[in-house]
Amino acid sequence: MILFGFFAFIFSSFGNAYVGNLLLLKLESYTHFKWQARHFKITPSHLSLEAVAHNGQLELFLESDYSLFLQNLKGKFLLNSQGFSTKIADKTLQFAENTWIEGEFSGEFAHYILQAQSNLLDSQSDLSVYGSYLDFKSLNLHAKNARLAALFVLFDEAPYGDGILNFDLKLEKAQEDLQGDSLSFWQTLFESENTHLYNGILNMSLDGGELAEEEFLSHFNLAIPPTYFMGELQGEIHHNTFQSSLKVYSSVGDFALKGASNLMTLATNTEFHCNFQNLSPLSPFFGIPLNGALEAKGIAKGDMKNMLINGTMRLENSPLDFRLNLQNLRANTLKLTSQNLEASALFTLFNQPAFLQGTLNLDLDLRDFASGISGVVLMQSQDLFVNSPLIEMRTHIGFPAMAFQLDSKMELAQGQGILNYTFHSNLADFQGQGGKISLQPFAFEIPQEITLRKLQNFSYRNKSLFNGILNAQGLATNESLNLKGEIKEDNNAKLSSSHALSLSISKIASNLYLNQLSSAQIYTIFPKIPRYFEGVANLNVKEYFAENICHFNFDITNVRFRNTALLRSLNQAMGQNLSQVDFNGFLYHQLVMDNQLHSTISLQSKADSKKSKVQNLQIQSSKIVTNLNNFTLEGNLLLKHSKSTKEYRLFGNIHQPKIH
Repeated sequence: MILFGFFAFIFSSFGNAYVGNLLLLKLESYTHFKWQARHFKITPSHLSLEAVAHNGQLELFLESDYSLFLQNLKGKFLLNSQGFSTKIADKTLQFAENTWIEGEFSGEFAHYILQAQSNLLDSQSDLSVYGSYLDFKSLNLHAKNARLAALFVLFDEAPYGDGILNFDLKLEKAQEDLQGDSLSFWQTLFESENTHLYNGILNMSLDGGELAEEEFLSHFNLAIPPTYFMGELQGEIHHNTFQSSLKVYSSVGDFALKGASNLMTLATNTEFHCNFQNLSPLSPFFGIPLNGALEAKGIAKGDMKNMLINGTMRLENSPLDFRLNLQNLRANTLKLTSQNLEASALFTLFNQPAFLQGTLNLDLDLRDFASGISGVVLMQSQDLFVNSPLIEMRTHIGFPAMAFQLDSKMELAQGQGILNYTFHSNLADFQGQGGKISLQPFAFEIPQEITLRKLQNFSYRNKSLFNGILNAQGLATNESLNLKGEIKEDNNAKLSSSHALSLSISKIASNLYLNQLSSAQIYTIFPKIPRYFEGVANLNVKEYFAENICHFNFDITNVRFRNTALLRSLNQAMGQNLSQVDFNGFLYHQLVMDNQLHSTISLQSKADSKKSKVQNLQIQSSKIVTNLNNFTLEGNLLLKHSKSTKEYRLFGNIHQPKIH
C-alpha cells in the first residue's frame, strides 16, 4: 500500500514537479549550469524533458521509454547551443551557435550505454558512455578534425592560429571505486559530490598548425614570420593522476614537457624545456609584443589557479634566472635577474631596435600582467656602447665609439610608469628624469638634458661638427625628439662665442637651426660646397623623409665675397670691385631626389657700408639649378645698383662659374 501511494505521488502533477526538480539539480551538479524546465512529464512508462539554461541559449531535449518492472530504458536526447558564454573555474567559455550533441541510450537502469555524436570545435566526434543510474562507469571519446581556431574561440581568445586536432579519451572508474559503488537510482539523484577515482588514457595530435599573422598584427602591431607547428600529447590516467608527455615542433622552435597533474584539483608537477628562435608567437600569453630567441628549462608546480615556474634561460645567448607565477594560466608575476645580460637582447625581447650594446646587470620584478603590468626594472652597466649606425639612421646624429656608464630605474603601475636614467661617458652625458612610459601601446615622453663635451667628435647627416661644447634640454618621445640649447666654442680663446641651437626630429621630418655660424664653421659642416663667401650666417636644415627633399637655408647676417672665379665674374658684370662690400640677405637651397639643388638668392649691400659708390647693390636669382652629379649649374642672375638693373645668365662648373 505504501509503495502504491509512493508511485501515485510520483506520477501526479506534484510528484512530476518534485522529480523534475531533482533531475535538474543533478544535471546542474554535472554541468554547473542553472537549468529551468520548459516541460517535464513522467508516467509509468515514459519520461520527457525540455530544459534550458543561459536564458534559453542552451537547450536540452530528452525522450525515454522505460519499465520499472523490467528495470530497463531506451531513449534519445539532443543538447543544442544557440550561442552563449559561461564561466568555469574563473575562465570564460564561448560556445558557438549550432553546436550540438545528439545521441541515444538503452539498457538496464544499472547497466546502460549512451552513444552520441557532436560537432563541438567543428569536429566529427563519437562518444560512448557506459552508465549506471545517473552516474557513469566508463567513457570513450574519439574526436577527429577538430579545429584549433575553434578552441581559441571556445576559450574566449582571438583565433591566433589554426590546425587540425585529433584526440582519443578513454576514462573509467577505478576498480576500487566500482566495488564500493552500489548507489540506487534514487541515491544518485541526491548524490552531487564527485569523489570518484578514474583510470584511462588521453592521446592527442595536432597537425597542420599555422599561426594567424594578421591577428598578431592587429592585436599587438607585431609582424611575425610564417609559423607552422605540430604536436603530440600522450598521457595515462591512474587514480585521477595524469602522467603526460607533450612535444610541440614548430618552424620557430620546439617545446617539451613531462610530468604529473591531478585531474580534480589540476595541481601539477611538470618539467619543461623549450628552445625558440623567435618569441613573437608567445605574445598573446604575456599580452605585449615579444621577439628574440629563447632557450629555457625548469619546473612548474601548482594548479590552474596558481602556478609557480622556476628555471634558467638564455635570452639571445644571455643567461638569466627567472621565476614566473601564473594565475588561471596567465602570467601574473615575473622576476628576471642577470649579471651578464646583453643589452641588445633586452631590446629584442620587447620588440624594439637595439639602441645599446654591451652587458647589463638586470633586476626585473613585474606583476599584474592581466591589468597592464606593474613593478620595477633596474639596470646598471659600466661598459655600454651606443649603437651609432642605428641612432644615426633614426636621428642623423653620429656618435663616436665611447663607453658609457648606465644607471636606470623604471617603475610601472598598470602599464604606465616613470623612467629615470643617467648615461655618462668622458665625451657625453645624457640624463632623463621623470620620464613617462607606456607599454601597450609602447610610448614614452622623457625630458632630456644633454651635454656633448667635444662636439667635433660627433656628426650630423654624416657631416662633422665644429669644435665646441653643446648643452641642450628638451623632450624625447616615441614620435619625436625636440631639443633647444647652445654651443659654446672651444677655441682656447679669451673670448669664446656661443651659438643658439634647436633640433626637432619626427617620423616625417627633421629641422635643425644654428645661429651666428662663421663661414669656417659652415664649410666644416658642408666641406664640398664652393667657398664663395666669408662672414656670418644662420643655418636652417629641414628634411622631409617621405619626399626625400632637404632644404639648406642660410639667413645671412654679414658676408663678403671671397677672391674666387665668381667674384671676378661679378666684378666684370657690375664694372666695379665687390671684394670689400658687406652683404646681408638669404641663400635658400632645396635638394631633390635626382640630386639636383634648386637655389634662390637675395643679397643686399649693407646700408652702413663706407663704400658709397656701391650703395644699394642687389644680387638676386629666382632659380639656379645645380647638378651635383657633374657639378654644373644653370640659372638667372639679376644685378641691381643705383644706375642700372640687368639680368644675366649664370652657368658652367660650380668652381669656375660664368656670367653672361
